[in-house]
Amino acid sequence: MLAPDSFRQQLLACVPRLGRYARSLVRDSHPADDLVQAVLERALSHWHQFDQRRDLLVWLLSIAHNAFLDQRRRDSRISIVDPAQADAYHDAQLSAWLDHEPDPALQAEVDRWQRDHPEDLALPRLWAADRDALSARLEPVLDEPLPPALLQTVLGVMRPRPAQA
Repeated sequence: MLAPDSFRQQLLACVPRLGRYARSLVRDSHPADDLVQAVLERALSHWHQFDQRRDLLVWLLSIAHNAFLDQRRRDSRISIVDPAQADAYHDAQLSAWLDHEPDPALQAEVDRWQRDHPEDLALPRLWAADRDALSARLEPVLDEPLPPALLQTVLGVMRPRPAQA
């Protein structure tokens, strides 16, 4: 349902003051114009919620304020990382991991577990055999090798899930 013409005329009369308020919030004309547009869209889509006894400008300014805070909250959740910094961090982590000497007690515990649970170690070898067999059967049909990720996905769907304790 469209907003009545009288409401639209009142809305247009408030745009200059709304624009000044938006510029005072964001301190830049382009984001301020975006904020004004968002406010006008919200006002036109929710015009039926406007109480005619109130001042339209006050209602629009409250919408602008809330839209501005919503955008700031959204922006605070998004972190932008420079790719060079991410690569440097990854390289440092990898280097630290490669330079790390394994804990002998932990290695002994892993060796003991592998010795005591050979059946758990057989499953990945079995799945690798399943992967190779499935690939051998599907490649002639598809006339090209299957991507490894697709094979893992298919086997993951076919593989029984362990029971949850």
